[in-house]
Amino acid sequence: MTVKNAEKVFDNVKINTNHPKLKILILSWEIYPMYYGGLGFLVKSLVDELRNQNVDVTILVPQIISTIKDAQVVSLEENITKYLKKSIDIPNLDYKLTKLVAKPDKTSESPLKETIYPNKTPIVAKAYALAFGDYLTENNDFDLIIGMDWVTIPSFVQYQNLGYKTPFAFYINATEIDRVYGCRKILKTSALILELEGAYYKKSESIITVSNVSKQNLVQRYGVDDSKITVVYNDITYVPYQGKIVKHSKQVLFLGRMIYQKGLIFLLRVAKKVVKVNKDVVFVLAGEGVERTRIEKFIQKNNLTNNVKIIAWVDGDTKSKLYAESSLFYMPSVSEPFGLTALEAIRSNTPIIASNRCGFCGIVSSTPVFDYDDIQTQVDLILDLLNNPVALKNLLLQQQLELKAHSWPFQVSQVIKLASKS
Repeated sequence: MTVKNAEKVFDNVKINTNHPKLKILILSWEIYPMYYGGLGFLVKSLVDELRNQNVDVTILVPQIISTIKDAQVVSLEENITKYLKKSIDIPNLDYKLTKLVAKPDKTSESPLKETIYPNKTPIVAKAYALAFGDYLTENNDFDLIIGMDWVTIPSFVQYQNLGYKTPFAFYINATEIDRVYGCRKILKTSALILELEGAYYKKSESIITVSNVSKQNLVQRYGVDDSKITVVYNDITYVPYQGKIVKHSKQVLFLGRMIYQKGLIFLLRVAKKVVKVNKDVVFVLAGEGVERTRIEKFIQKNNLTNNVKIIAWVDGDTKSKLYAESSLFYMPSVSEPFGLTALEAIRSNTPIIASNRCGFCGIVSSTPVFDYDDIQTQVDLILDLLNNPVALKNLLLQQQLELKAHSWPFQVSQVIKLASKS
């Protein structure tokens, strides 16, 4: 199916908002403006669109911040605190996790900073599960319950223990496979989460995931039945920079967390080779993370201070300016279940290249892709595009056309279908 035909298909899709009023319960640790990474934005976008399509949505969170005014965002903090003072036992849960080896970055975009995912997250997840069970004693008339990622596995087990019959679907935004893919050494915590995900995801009646990349991980690595998985490609509400700005013809932008998963060590090796050929190319890295010190040392050691610039985490306005002024957005991720920043870049009139492990390529198929560790291919691709403004423009136009064919209302309607089956 061509892109133009795909666009027509989505233009003609009739989203049914006249269904009987459905009720969905979402179990999450984040919802914008309470967020650490992309999950908070996704949950907010998902909730807004479900409500647009006549669905009653309630969100359970382990804690809440004052800026959240939504009455249907319910904090379980009181009961969680109560259970944390006791010995927490959940029958049928094989759960060896006691703490996280690494805490979240001290500098993050989260207004809660480290507290949203404390070192005791695994224990809080168990207390959350029991508090969730308490909540259901008075609120159990839902058509679908959605659990976001591995921290809701104890809740899934407790739900089964209590004998409720409403369908429970895991919504997988990232697996531990994504976080450790390509790592030579897997930490104990990661190994335990891999074991946990492998044991329980396949027991769910259904799984929602954000791309075919994630789906294949679930099928091939965890043995999840292919027929249980619904792919719901992400989207996000994003308004590009509206002011006047000059595009830097040789500026390449990376924006994201500075962690191994994002492929920054490979980006630096690419940058080193690129600037040997063209000293005018500048790589801008915007973000924070545990890899930052290592990155800074590489830049200093290889005399790249004039060509690789690090900007700490940026606010929305600065981010939109960075997109707008860059000629190319670069996503060399070792594993990227989706990649919402790719959509923001394209909508900011900046074309993107990405590793073939990036899930968003499923809806923007014209994206030039490469193996994350194939340095020379990336070098050649970046130089070829930056030296050819016509090719850059044509790539952008094709990516924008494909993204226009992507319909978030249609994607969310697939979630509603799961609720309608109950």
